[in-house]
Formats: sequence, C-alpha cells, structure tokens
Amino acid sequence: ASLRRRWPSDFRATATYGIGGGVLTGTYTFENVGDQSLPCGFGAHPYFRVPLGAGRAEDCVVRLPVTKQWELAEMLPTGQVRDWPRAAEFAGGVRFDSLDLDDVFGGLTFTGPRCQASLTNPASGSTLTIAWDATFRECVVYTPPHREAICIEPYTCAPAAIALAERGIDAGLRVLAPGEAFTGRMELRLA
Repeated sequence: ASLRRRWPSDFRATATYGIGGGVLTGTYTFENVGDQSLPCGFGAHPYFRVPLGAGRAEDCVVRLPVTKQWELAEMLPTGQVRDWPRAAEFAGGVRFDSLDLDDVFGGLTFTGPRCQASLTNPASGSTLTIAWDATFRECVVYTPPHREAICIEPYTCAPAAIALAERGIDAGLRVLAPGEAFTGRMELRLA
C-alpha cells in the first residue's frame, strides 16, 4: 500500500508464458488503469549459466547485436551515447573469456521484427538464443565476477530513464495516458 501511495497512477502488469516447439515465450503487458499519466519502463533480467552442457565457460561464444553504448557514471547512464567500437566483433561472436561487462547498450540491430542475441557452446553444440521485439530498445549485458553466467537483459528504456527524460534526453521512457497499454515479447530457444 505504501508504494501505491507514492506512484502517480494505478497500473496492471501481466506476464504470460508459453512453451511450445522448443521455445519459451514471454509476453508482458503494462496498463495504466488509473486516472493520471503513468511513466513506465520494463527490463527483463534472464541469467544464463555457462557453459551450456559439457565444456568450458571460457570457450562459449556470445553474439550481441549492439552498435551503441551508454556512458555510465556510478552505474547509471549519463545521457551520452557513443558508437560501440566492438559492434562488428560482437555481431560475429566473441569468446566469453574476453568479456567483462556491466554495460547498457543501444543501437540494437533487428532482423525483421526481432532482435536476437545468442550464446553457443562449441563443446556441446548447444546454442541458446534470446529474441525480443522492438518494444525493447536497449540491452544491458552483465558478466558476473564468478564467471559462471551471463545476463543478456532487454530493456524498453535505459536505466534512470525518468531522470534522463527530465533533462530532455530520449532514453525510451514511456508515459501511458489513462487507459493506455503496451506489450513486449521475448523468446528463449535452446537448440
């Protein structure tokens, strides 16, 4: 109840999951059911253990379709976005052992209606693919210090989007009018 008093409008968040054909699908809908404008954003935080099956984590290959990087200060975007110098390398695939990331990326590359990142284990021949629709415009990527996982996190906006919007920076913040909603979709596939 105390959180509700501090929020500008009432809302409904609905997550629906489905499994079929070797794909886990997540559909996320956010609705402003109140009578005031509702600033909002959503980030999914999937955490993938490496390696996928047998083999070594350091040999896994990560593909990320990112071309821009948000500059961070104390782990929050400053508003400055720069070209990511490793964009071509990341699109083609980089070994997990070369990654030390806790970064916010933009400039996502879409193929048709989806953006797609992947993690491949050459030892097991397994590939985990995560795909998302254009509702998600940023991607946070994190490699924890224990080196046993990677997080590939589609976001509808950059972190601290409200503060950035107050400075006139387009960080993807959505402001839903009363009765307005938006929906985003993600898929996970292991082959």
